[in-house]
Amino acid sequence: MTRGIPPIPERIPVPGIDLVYSTIADLRTVGEAIVRITNSTDKSVTVTVQTALADDPTFKYPNESGDGFAGTGFVNPTPAQVTLAPNTSTFARVSGAWAYARIKGVADATPGEGGTLDVAWGVKHRGD
Repeated sequence: MTRGIPPIPERIPVPGIDLVYSTIADLRTVGEAIVRITNSTDKSVTVTVQTALADDPTFKYPNESGDGFAGTGFVNPTPAQVTLAPNTSTFARVSGAWAYARIKGVADATPGEGGTLDVAWGVKHRGD
């Protein structure tokens, strides 16, 4: 995790119905971040945008309330989550004073072999 530099796009294996997490995005010098989340499995996956303050880089107290969050396809921004159908994508924006963000995902049933949750971040630095 590097301050103000988003993680490289990643493909997170979704082998079962256990929680999976993206790499943590360090947003401490960022004014706004946008993330694209793609469900590349054959099952529905519920994805949640989690944010945390500067004193919580390990997400001991993650925020899922949707505060400082806007999403495309997110029916209910509180909590900041949506259920993605197989092979679909959504976008979410994180803004405000959040220092860190990550994506949490859980499949509703065991996906076929090779299923992934694909996450890509884009950022706009303060003053850009």
